Amino acid sequence: MTMRPGRSWTPHPVAGADLADRLAAEGLISGRTPVPFDPIELARRLRRALASLGPVPRAFGRHLALRIDLLPAAACLDLSALSSDAEPLPAETFRQRLAIELGRPVDEVFTVIDPRPQESGACRQRHRARTVAGEPVEVMLARSEAAASSSPAALAPLTAVLGAAGLPGHDVVRQFHGLVLEELDLNADAEALSELAGDAEGFGKLAVPAVRHELSGRGVLVQSASVGVGLEQLRFLDPSVRDDALRRMALVWLHQALFGRAFPLALDGGRVRVLDDGRVAFVGGPFRTLPRAARSNFWSYFEEALDLDPSSACDRLLPELIGGEKAASEAELLVHLRQIVPFRDGGFGDGADPLADGLVVSLHVARECGYRLRWPSAELTRGLAAIAIAALDGPPGSAPLTSALEELRMLRSAGELRGAFDVADLSALPASYAALMLELPRKLDALLDLFARGEARVRLRLDEPRGTSRSGGIGASVVVLATVAGALLLAAPRLGEVAADGGSWFLLLLLALLLAASLGWKR
Repeated sequence: MTMRPGRSWTPHPVAGADLADRLAAEGLISGRTPVPFDPIELARRLRRALASLGPVPRAFGRHLALRIDLLPAAACLDLSALSSDAEPLPAETFRQRLAIELGRPVDEVFTVIDPRPQESGACRQRHRARTVAGEPVEVMLARSEAAASSSPAALAPLTAVLGAAGLPGHDVVRQFHGLVLEELDLNADAEALSELAGDAEGFGKLAVPAVRHELSGRGVLVQSASVGVGLEQLRFLDPSVRDDALRRMALVWLHQALFGRAFPLALDGGRVRVLDDGRVAFVGGPFRTLPRAARSNFWSYFEEALDLDPSSACDRLLPELIGGEKAASEAELLVHLRQIVPFRDGGFGDGADPLADGLVVSLHVARECGYRLRWPSAELTRGLAAIAIAALDGPPGSAPLTSALEELRMLRSAGELRGAFDVADLSALPASYAALMLELPRKLDALLDLFARGEARVRLRLDEPRGTSRSGGIGASVVVLATVAGALLLAAPRLGEVAADGGSWFLLLLLALLLAASLGWKR
């Protein structure tokens, strides 16, 4: 990444003098000219400068902290220390604004509103409440003043400082302002949550609180209450409980990002919560849906990374990268990507989630070769970064992202197998399931190989007497038998029908494939 002499900016009346003064106090600006620094030093100085400013500049810093597509991991970790909280609106101001949004007195709608906000950020403030009908709800109010404070004119000094460090300052500031405007449009949240309710019906691990559309609008969102633990509260849980909760959060978020209708860009502020029943609730946005090709490329990348095949993983990542004017050739980029060693070449450090570290380092190497992630594919990295950073506070060896992806792959494979036996016209088996049957041995073999190497994060808990040795492979044998039995159980409802329709060959093929996968593992 090339640093270059900074360009000065024209002061704007919307931009408070505080921002430029704080940047100058940290040596990031001299006069009206930005001073170039490498990204890690830039992040360190920027964190100190923004920490004492208002909620919008701090929110911008936290936005940068999740841009692993632009910054090295060390810089992201430094900026992630910035607080996301904002001073809550006074209770009377909150009620006045809420009445305007509702179009009627607050007391006609709510009997109680908790004076303590659940969330108080730069763009939104959320309170628990109870309607006159006695229903417990959550009320979220947009803080419209954030629009002017986040405008490119107001953040012009930051644009110049980022540009001096070789970063696309104009793009970053413009994208941040766009996100702020999305956060202020709660109508978009209401529409997205209504669509996600359909996903929750088909994916039991997802929960979506019901939206009270008759009480909601552009500046207010009213939805049924959901009690759970958000990303910020996980650190206060017992380590084992915390690790499991973060894995659940990662699993549902990844499922929605790669296979669902939409996924939330931000995981903080209680917008994504792990409920008491183990489900994960999506409470607020903004939400995003990646293009189909991008979802396919990322899923293939993750699968190859799980199988420890870095060469194939790099091939899958390449279509999501775009080169600049002075970028290296794709062949040269692939050579560099295939030589990556995460701990040596960067990443979040010792004990980090290996899958997240691999992606962070790959993006860093791509930047050094003049490439960057396409937009909006880069938005996927925000959630990945949030999960990876949160995992650093977990127990040693915690890898919730890797565990979630392994479980997601198992769920997808089980879903494909179950779907094969839900087809009414079994006469179409030869054509419909040829691809599935060819793929099944590889999927089973890959899963059993993960168990054999001790790298599978989906734990099979066995209550063994003390002194029992696992060196003889008893636990692994149980895994093999459980896998084969599980596949047969999934098929059981249709086995009789298949045999009755002359499909005995299909049953023999299925059993042979399962047996071959088992014997292949033993070898």
